[in-house]
Amino acid sequence: MESFRLTRRNMIVTGFRQLQAARGTVGARKPDPEIVADITQGFRAHFSSLGDLAIERAWGGWIAMTPSWLPVAGQATRNISYLIACNGHGLAQAPYLGTLLADRVAGDKAQDNLATVWRERPRFSPSLAFSVPVMRAMWALDRRADRRAR
Repeated sequence: MESFRLTRRNMIVTGFRQLQAARGTVGARKPDPEIVADITQGFRAHFSSLGDLAIERAWGGWIAMTPSWLPVAGQATRNISYLIACNGHGLAQAPYLGTLLADRVAGDKAQDNLATVWRERPRFSPSLAFSVPVMRAMWALDRRADRRAR
């Protein structure tokens, strides 16, 4: 899943995902040079006529994912509710679940669909799918599939 967008300043922004697990406190993240090289290679494959353009900047950031790959909603304090990890099909999940959460915050009865992801207390157990070797293998297979699709 690569994306490319032309900005108002006539720059091309590209996006890419790669799974990595963090244990403990998540701090600032620096982009992995190997991943930046892979993104650059993908960009050059898509836009070969722009091969002389230099990559100006790279950034790496975190997104929330749960071991079950399902979103989680809850209440951190009386005045703070949250909805995290709308990963995978999150583009459809986040607005829908966000509306259900907003209704709950506004005092409406909680909908059954919100109740399915609601946690009184977040509980996350370690997941084999988030182990570094498994994620590296998934990333390599995914990148190979992307290359073949081109």
